Amino acid sequence: LLYTIKFEVTMATDGVGLPMRGDIDDIVLHVETPLIYSAPMSMCAQRPVYLKLENTQPSGSFKLRGIGNLCRQAVKGGSTHLICSSGGNAGMATAYSAKLLGVRATVFTMAPGLPQPVLKKFSDLGCQVYIGGPVWDMCDTTARKFMANCQAAGEQCTYIHPFDSPVVWDGHSTLVSEMYHQLHKAGYQKPGAVVTCVGGGGLLAGIQHGMRQIEEWGTTVPIVAMETIGAESFNKAMEAGKPVKMDKITSVAKTLGALQVCEEVVKQSTDMTIISRLVDDKTAVTCCNLFLRDHQFLVEPACGATLSPIYSGKISEYLKGNTEKAGDRTDNSSVTKSSEKTGKRAGNETDNGSENTYNGADNKYNGSENANNGAEKADNGVEKTDSSPKKTDSSPKKTDSSPKKTDSSPIVVVVCGGATVDISTLQQLSADLEVDCSLDRVYRAEDMVL
Repeated sequence: LLYTIKFEVTMATDGVGLPMRGDIDDIVLHVETPLIYSAPMSMCAQRPVYLKLENTQPSGSFKLRGIGNLCRQAVKGGSTHLICSSGGNAGMATAYSAKLLGVRATVFTMAPGLPQPVLKKFSDLGCQVYIGGPVWDMCDTTARKFMANCQAAGEQCTYIHPFDSPVVWDGHSTLVSEMYHQLHKAGYQKPGAVVTCVGGGGLLAGIQHGMRQIEEWGTTVPIVAMETIGAESFNKAMEAGKPVKMDKITSVAKTLGALQVCEEVVKQSTDMTIISRLVDDKTAVTCCNLFLRDHQFLVEPACGATLSPIYSGKISEYLKGNTEKAGDRTDNSSVTKSSEKTGKRAGNETDNGSENTYNGADNKYNGSENANNGAEKADNGVEKTDSSPKKTDSSPKKTDSSPKKTDSSPIVVVVCGGATVDISTLQQLSADLEVDCSLDRVYRAEDMVL
């Protein structure tokens, strides 16, 4: 029945009983998360950047919004056993919800398994964890077979799909309504863009549904949808105009590891501005390290992909081309190559300049004189323009006001979470990918390369 279960963690309950408090609807699962201004990331983007901190949900990720919604519905319907297949975040959300709702939970995750500190979290919640296969799709099959056996034995159990459910999308959409009110309190009518990542498509579908519920936003706010190379099922779907099944997942961003996105997210993208972009694993892990340094939050590579358009300085370039059909370009190019600094690349490019992308971010913080000179040459397109900044020094004063007018609307980055990562895992990934993860760099505004 189970996919070669060589590993099983049998989780005993912690012995701490949580009393059922009245109506199930009164039990608080997900919470409203902060929307905070990020000074260092605003410096990179040269416009306001706000972070929607979904990593501060009790389960560690945005998943608690939609999964908690589905778990609550299942328990209200009489279920006493919740079964989920997951890369980790949906499983953690299921385990947390089950604990508060007073029912059992079983989670099937991907080989080779989860870090021991993460397994300890499942243990504390009284959840059983099994390996269900090397990719999420196989975990899904294994979990459904397990549920069929439980039902045959007379159990009242429910399968908790990690992303493909209207109930899940409805739960995730609540982060958009929160964002709307939080931005208004900060003095903004709407964001210039929302940046997120895509795995199976549940989060993106929730954001799309949430946008449509706000009259002032509707389909007008661009959504930058990031994936890692090797887990780009949404990018492929956008190119094909329908969900496309990948042969395998090769990215280290395992929580993006669905071979095929849900149909809903493709359907919802037809009349919205969706900017689909890719980064490689090294770039994603680099951004995890930068974010740890800048905001003291530990996030997983999937979230690192979300952060990459800001840290690489590419966000403005992405938005300038936001009339293109999503998926026409895949781009994680270097910010240090002069030919690419112009932002004039045409369709269907995939360049793997992650190391240079990191060096570009690194140079912003180190203020390398060579890097700044190189960037000036790149901006002007020719080598001999080293002297021309003296001519153009006055023009920025004229043009400074126009970027402020056109680029003053904030970028909102959905910090999706990191329930499946611990510091040793990030350190190991950084070593494997040869990422410089030293965190002792100092910001100086004058060193920022635009």
